[in-house]
Amino acid sequence: MTTFYIKNTFSISRRQSIIFEGEIVEGTINSGQRIKLEQTDNHPTLELTISSVEFVDHIADKVANVGLIIKIEKSDDLTDLLNYRIKNEMCEII
Repeated sequence: MTTFYIKNTFSISRRQSIIFEGEIVEGTINSGQRIKLEQTDNHPTLELTISSVEFVDHIADKVANVGLIIKIEKSDDLTDLLNYRIKNEMCEII
């Protein structure tokens, strides 16, 4: 089973995407796979397709995390996902 720990979530509006930033705990992750977030008090159960896997650099801290990029078609959906404030959460990649 592939698992990913989400440290932070942010968006890039010009790419109409949300980025789950964190680290791969187990396995490998490729574009086309789905991230599965179990229901919490903050959000319902979600399954989203990963568009790409990229590095998220924090140059000042000399740290690079993995970013799972999720392309969002509707701006309302992007707003909803950001409002869930998903972070510090373990999830499954399917």
